[in-house]
Amino acid sequence: MPAERVRRVAGRPFLIGRSVHDRDEAIRVTEGSELDYLVFGTVFDSRSKSGSAPAGLDRLSAVTAATRVPVLAVGGMTVERFASVVEAGAAGGAAIGLFADASADSLVERILALVKSARYS
Repeated sequence: MPAERVRRVAGRPFLIGRSVHDRDEAIRVTEGSELDYLVFGTVFDSRSKSGSAPAGLDRLSAVTAATRVPVLAVGGMTVERFASVVEAGAAGGAAIGLFADASADSLVERILALVKSARYS
């Protein structure tokens, strides 16, 4: 469904995002759009997207440079990789595996590590 149609129904402050897979798609879907953010990936090898070739940081950087809409990186996120996606221009990252295996205690530690990683990159 086009973002403009969703915006008419949901209004603000509802956030509207869309997944993209390359620079050209990011440009096309954001021109004159009501999108609030993009999700780009799969950036790294990921258990949840096995069989998909990772796009890598260069393609992530091309997408982030091509649009003013914030881009979230997805796919194979780890605490160690998070700083590199921020350096590539991503506004942040989305993760499943990073948090799925975490205990309640270690979940807080992982989130704090991500924040620290992004802040000092």
